[in-house]
Amino acid sequence: IVEPGVSGVSPPVVSRLWLSRTIVKDRVEVEYLLAVKERVRLSLFDVMGRRVDGFDGELVGKGRLSFDTSQFGAGAYFLKISCRNKESIQHIVVVK
Repeated sequence: IVEPGVSGVSPPVVSRLWLSRTIVKDRVEVEYLLAVKERVRLSLFDVMGRRVDGFDGELVGKGRLSFDTSQFGAGAYFLKISCRNKESIQHIVVVK
């Protein structure tokens, strides 16, 4: 049992990054909620595995990052999200 105020016990750290939508036309939006400053890397790849856009930096708090997809061809893309030694890959469809 963990009691409030016991030293040596850290509160849980909230780290969430998620896509607003997975079917997009002009922009991919990634929302985040980070309780502490985190190193975040977002990489957007086409189906051939080429990195077509991305972000690499530190974020904290609540906010949104966006990638302009208006110049991309219609089709499937993949967003790799890396934060706190965890990675996830999200499928995105760009429509025209």
